Amino acid sequence: MNTSNINAFEHSEQGVILITDAANQEAISYSEALDALNEGSFDGDLLLGFELVLAISKGERDGFFNPTNQQRVILWRWIVAASFVMEQADNNGSHQADNGKDGKITAAVYRNKRAALTIYAASERLLLANHIEGAAYDHYGAENGASMAVAMYRDFINLEPRQGCRLSELGSEMLAMLHDDLIRAIENGEFSGITTIH
Repeated sequence: MNTSNINAFEHSEQGVILITDAANQEAISYSEALDALNEGSFDGDLLLGFELVLAISKGERDGFFNPTNQQRVILWRWIVAASFVMEQADNNGSHQADNGKDGKITAAVYRNKRAALTIYAASERLLLANHIEGAAYDHYGAENGASMAVAMYRDFINLEPRQGCRLSELGSEMLAMLHDDLIRAIENGEFSGITTIH
């Protein structure tokens, strides 16, 4: 999805309405909107992605969209990953990087006391899917595991009316632990010969 000319979203019975700079409107289904988030279409403009999250959430609130548990996992995984990237960008800086598809993605820096990693929303989603969802599915099966993953992701977020989505203390601690483990694995040479995915 080309997001360069989109400046707003609205929810409707037909789906999410994309409003362009020229005030043109196009409707996409709620499922397509989730796919766009999950596929990284908004990884270069996370704030615009959060606007899409809001439109999807309003569609669910008003009964226009009844997501499956797996779709809820996709939405909340995106929220947690984007919130973490934005938090690290606020703390340690960020820049725009080439996404390899003629677009840009936001890159931020995670730092602990001894090392630093460049992080992206896509790599964060992969990390969450592997470690959080993987553990939930292993312990509770597919359907119950999805519900458990959503509950965990919700616990990772503070929804502050004045500040929007921010990581909770639990979310910050858990993600720091995952990244510290990743740094340790890199330092121990566990990823030698493995291709890096951005």
